[in-house]
Amino acid sequence: MATTGMNELDIEKEIKSLDIQLHFSDYQTAPVIANGSPKRLCVPRRTCRSLEVSRAQGAHQQQRILLHGDGSSVQPVSHSQLYNVHHSSERSRKTHWEPNTWMDRIPDDRPVNQLSIPGTHDSCARSQVIYVQTQTQTVSEQLFSGVRALDLRLRRRSNGQLFCYHGGVPLGSFGRPLALSTVMTEVWAFMIQTGFTETVLVSIDNDDPADRESAEGRHAFYEAVDDFIRQTPRWGKGEGGRAGPDGGEGSSRWYLAPQTPMLGQVRGKAILLRRFAAEGGHCTSPRAAHGNSSSEDSKTTDGMGFDLSAWVNNSPDFTIQTPHAQFRIQDRWKYSERIRLGDLVESKSDLVKNLMDQAIQQDRERGLLDVTQHHDLWFIHFTSAVGEPFKHGEIATARSIAVGDFVGWGKWQPGVNIAIAQFIKQYAPSGRRQRLGVVFMDFAVLPEDAGLLDSIIATNFNSIGEDAVVMRP
Repeated sequence: MATTGMNELDIEKEIKSLDIQLHFSDYQTAPVIANGSPKRLCVPRRTCRSLEVSRAQGAHQQQRILLHGDGSSVQPVSHSQLYNVHHSSERSRKTHWEPNTWMDRIPDDRPVNQLSIPGTHDSCARSQVIYVQTQTQTVSEQLFSGVRALDLRLRRRSNGQLFCYHGGVPLGSFGRPLALSTVMTEVWAFMIQTGFTETVLVSIDNDDPADRESAEGRHAFYEAVDDFIRQTPRWGKGEGGRAGPDGGEGSSRWYLAPQTPMLGQVRGKAILLRRFAAEGGHCTSPRAAHGNSSSEDSKTTDGMGFDLSAWVNNSPDFTIQTPHAQFRIQDRWKYSERIRLGDLVESKSDLVKNLMDQAIQQDRERGLLDVTQHHDLWFIHFTSAVGEPFKHGEIATARSIAVGDFVGWGKWQPGVNIAIAQFIKQYAPSGRRQRLGVVFMDFAVLPEDAGLLDSIIATNFNSIGEDAVVMRP
């Protein structure tokens, strides 16, 4: 890579304007959607061999660099937002993804368990109560930022309605109830706005200990979720995604089968990860109610969705074996022993890194990166953790662990999100796709300059042999 008087460090320091203009020696324009607004982006033709990146402020252009040759790349930062530009030879294939539609660039025949999927832990917990809050964005904002896995903790009312809670605290504005129907309305609206290219994993758990501990309660909760899903209307005319047996008008909005789907099967659908037991819940198929016999709706004696009800509380590494899939999971979330914030962050980060490394090694050793192979092994990581600040430790809120906090006099301790982002970027120089699994995070978009969401998404794409442009305005 050749530059005109600037190195990559200079680029990162100097490109900080509100706009980055891309100039190509040979280019064409392509329509794209950015933050819900139509724009046009100049993209290199396959014969293009050079790329110029300049920062601009109004009509005055500044700090210009020129890149030459195959595989040229640069990652400038503008107002803490990451812009990636990869360019290669005439044999390359353009891959351009944006946070709101990144799955659109992935082939239909790739199994969902072979993706790296960013998610949020306790997705609706935007409460201003410091020991309840785990996110700063609404569900819609999360989805448009690139999140594709939601973690919902629900409680049911006597009338069967379901509401979002976190440890018994209602998660609506000003402590009001937040209905599951409201959350899913945001999910369906997102799918419509993005053209049914995406899928969203929805993990549902029972937040009510009383329901969990009695057979009657387990039965009632299962029935409440089952009824909610069955009452979800199907996609209407002109909706439902791409043409095919699993998409289009009349297709279900939920994928409830216990088998790992190909991405093309579930575009425009929510995939259910069921952490609550099916004990006492009926397993009759909803196909009669929907008037459709598609396998996407089928429920077997395993119950609806992927059965993760054998979840092990506060475990650093456990496996759930279902009849059709295996799940390796890391979810140590509670640190009750006396521990400093730095030690807690290091401990939690190491647990996440270890399982991520195993996911990557599984791909390398078993050839899972070949999309023609369909292995039903999933990896699920939780980067979240809390401590008991009134009894032990230094600082132990979810935010301080995820984002970082001051310890002592003016000393800043970076959080887990920084550590994991740096770990993932270690694999970026290889330029090859890496499967990480599903990553549930606290404060997923913080710190803003960490680029954790983008780092996870980027592992779904090759940067060798492709032109890739990632735009996050």
